[in-house]
Amino acid sequence: MTEEEKLPVFMDVFIAGMYYERMVFELFYDITPYTAEDFRALCTGEKGVSPNDTFLCYANCFFHKVKKGGSYVKGGAINYETGEDVQSVFGPYFFDDGSNNLKHDKEGLLSMPRRDFRDCRSHFLITLRADESLDRTHVVTGKLVEGMDTLREIGQTSFDWAVRIVGCGMLYNARDIPPGVIIRPLPRGKRDGVSSKGRERREGRRKRIKNDDRDDSKGKERREGRRRRIKGDGRDDY
Repeated sequence: MTEEEKLPVFMDVFIAGMYYERMVFELFYDITPYTAEDFRALCTGEKGVSPNDTFLCYANCFFHKVKKGGSYVKGGAINYETGEDVQSVFGPYFFDDGSNNLKHDKEGLLSMPRRDFRDCRSHFLITLRADESLDRTHVVTGKLVEGMDTLREIGQTSFDWAVRIVGCGMLYNARDIPPGVIIRPLPRGKRDGVSSKGRERREGRRKRIKNDDRDDSKGKERREGRRRRIKGDGRDDY
């Protein structure tokens, strides 16, 4: 990912039949590279569909029903009634950014669930106020830099009407980026949310698979040779 591509992402929402101010998020790539990349890619939809044919994008997803007076709003539901979440672009298993010390200590923080082997979903939260209980279950990966009134409107809605994400993506045009937004770099040795060690492990797996394929082809040749010899011996006996 180039420096030019490390840009804020946006969401346009439709509440009770009306469009509201665009929400723009700054992502903390230098602190939570994997989680930030997951959120960014789900905003652009660039990864297409998952192996089970789920579209990997927040577009046309919903904000979930949350308890009235809660400390956050929850988004990313594919199904408004069940609250089923969109999947991660990394699949069910990827590295955890949960070791950072960022706290859910104010309004407008973007947060996603900490990863474990039972969680392959990518719902997200936006805080309405400080809530330290979220520090144990979620990781802060960005902040809302524009559209605070829209967030508060979502927080106040009764959800009698669906709150839908009608558009999302990246702000490629510099004129659209709110002033003061930090274009945060990825840590050295990490690109596209994947560490250099991860790349080395994958490369090692590819080599082992390639060698196994070679060994298998040699085994086929040996087996074919044995079949020919057996066939030849049978003809001699006849």
